[in-house]
Amino acid sequence: RLVRLMRVSLLTRITGESLELLTALLQWDGIWYVRQLVVLLFLVHWNACLQYFVALSNDFPVESWTVRGGVQELDSMGERYSASALHATSQMFAVSVGVVPPVRSEERWLAVGSILAGVVAFAAGTASFMRQLVGARHASVRAYRGKIETLNQWMRHYRLEPELRLKLRNY
Repeated sequence: RLVRLMRVSLLTRITGESLELLTALLQWDGIWYVRQLVVLLFLVHWNACLQYFVALSNDFPVESWTVRGGVQELDSMGERYSASALHATSQMFAVSVGVVPPVRSEERWLAVGSILAGVVAFAAGTASFMRQLVGARHASVRAYRGKIETLNQWMRHYRLEPELRLKLRNY
């Protein structure tokens, strides 16, 4: 029983330390970059899987990007996934038709969707970065206004004279 109790104690300590680390990590300013990278990798993953699935569902036609690009001749599924991820990434972030230009109609529409998703992701990332940049620049102004608003609430609560309120604000 003592051993079990020690295990519970160890588990509690590890959980507490993990939560402290997670809290510190979430307060780190660089977490924004990590979150953006995870979102982009998620988009690339789904785009790569979708493009490969379209070729797979048509039994890999001869004019498919997978056959023309030699993806079907690769040995492992990992290598095929890597080729698909490269194709999806080049479409999304290089704003191009990819490693192998699409010939089939459904692949063309998938490429258009991929390029649009990449453009939207780039625009959203740029806008979010600029919002952070401008927000950090005006942080002191927001802090000052917050303190003035707190002062105004305090003065209203105690019903101070207008002359005294002006004196306190100017101080």
